[in-house]
Amino acid sequence: MEALKIAYKLERQFLVKFLFVLGATALAYGQDDGFAQDDNVYSWYILDVTRILQNAESNIIVSPSNIRALLKTPPSMNLRFGFDEKTMLGQNVIFAESNMILNNPDTLEWFYDCKIQETSFTDKKKLITSINDWSENIADQTILKSSEMILKEENLQVLILNMLNFKETLQINFKYTLNATFHERPDSTIVLPAVETTEYLKYLDSQILDAKILELPYSNGYFMYIILPHTKQGVNETINNLGYEQLTRIEWMMKERRVNVVMPTFKYHFITDMREHIQKNSAHRFDVDFEPAFGVETKKINIFQTTLVQFDGSGRARVEDYEKVRTTKYERFHVDRPFAFYIKEKSTGRIVCIGKVLNPVQ
Repeated sequence: MEALKIAYKLERQFLVKFLFVLGATALAYGQDDGFAQDDNVYSWYILDVTRILQNAESNIIVSPSNIRALLKTPPSMNLRFGFDEKTMLGQNVIFAESNMILNNPDTLEWFYDCKIQETSFTDKKKLITSINDWSENIADQTILKSSEMILKEENLQVLILNMLNFKETLQINFKYTLNATFHERPDSTIVLPAVETTEYLKYLDSQILDAKILELPYSNGYFMYIILPHTKQGVNETINNLGYEQLTRIEWMMKERRVNVVMPTFKYHFITDMREHIQKNSAHRFDVDFEPAFGVETKKINIFQTTLVQFDGSGRARVEDYEKVRTTKYERFHVDRPFAFYIKEKSTGRIVCIGKVLNPVQ
């Protein structure tokens, strides 16, 4: 493991990266003691998170670790990467034309920790209604529109859906609300709701990423990191420099500063269509092992992973030392342009989700 860590410091050498991923995959095989560091590296590079984010032409948010977990198959059907029931966050559901078409439905319910719901796949409106009824029960909101093109497969018989609804409590409270100008494009601005506070937070102005980075603490050991490019349309250039190891290094370099923060409020979700999105936009192929596991042709199975994130600035107010605050200068972190963010579980190093925001009110 130490040899791999030393080798991986030479991050800009493609061959070293490739060998590191292979080694990490080998070490991860068969582990059952939680979400390992190697899983984070595997999820990022094999699924090609950087390219998925760059290719997005609208707001996007993905959960690399959940996507990787969803691409596994039940252990009784030749599990490829080993099984660890702790690797997936959120809640699952399996929609099927009928339990009768599935091999070992009880095993599938155990593996995905959910119940199988029978529904019609020929009646798309009924299928969308079934999905929205489930999501409303889980997250109090629907995730599909009646005209949603994401369900365009004609012969679909099985749909696995994972929903990650991030609802942890912010450990600071944004004290003020305002209307702020946001540069959607260099020649186009919009006015949108925002929140403001000045707090002691971990902060870094990175020349490597050509961006400022801010850490926002949440409950239960979760942290949101906002990556704000120096230029108004630099978000894709910044993402191009991102990798799991760069993010880890940047977090280590961050120092506590008093920061004046203006953040737009946002609430959005993104559905990752595994067949459409992962197969076309990453180095990972759609897993053919689903056919023997489910007893249904692979082309008749699909997986959706949906992540919901909301930021409104509400949280727990901190008690501040007035004399210290009064005499301390502050950094300026005003989110007035497209930005990237990710949420991380500190204890495991797992990136719960990562996203790009081009328009907070989209």
